Amino acid sequence: MESTLDYLTHLPSEDGMSVEIRSLVKEVSRQFTCWSYDYKHEGEKIEFTKAKLLKSDELEEGLEANKTLFREVKYLENELCNELEYLEERKKMLEEQINAVRANISASQVAKNIASHTKREIFENAKILKVQRDELREQVHCLRDEHELAKKIQANIRDEWSKLGEKFSNIADKS
Repeated sequence: MESTLDYLTHLPSEDGMSVEIRSLVKEVSRQFTCWSYDYKHEGEKIEFTKAKLLKSDELEEGLEANKTLFREVKYLENELCNELEYLEERKKMLEEQINAVRANISASQVAKNIASHTKREIFENAKILKVQRDELREQVHCLRDEHELAKKIQANIRDEWSKLGEKFSNIADKS
């Protein structure tokens, strides 16, 4: 399209093209150049905003999964704490079985420490995810507006281009 417009723009006046058509061809060429740039720019903006919105959704899903996992580990930690309590009471009551009870306490303590460590790691990860989510959440409305505006601009450019094509066809048909 661009090469055709360039050819028509530089066509010598001896080739029988009217001044009106030559003027229209120059206008079309100028508009085509501007619109091509704008159309490409808005397309890039659409892709950028789409990627950011997708990332925002993924972070939101990750945060929800993190919350669920945190609750499960917290529940596990509570169970392990309860088990530790039971074992401590049993130790007092069953002095003759103290060695076996110590082994259970030790194993439960290790599991509790692992659960506490895992809980801390999950919580720290949740804080990072929340910060990332909050940062993107602040941009979501802007990104959505920008995304919609870019789509509208592209649609307007297509409409204007269509109108200009009809105008060109009408003038060409009259000649």
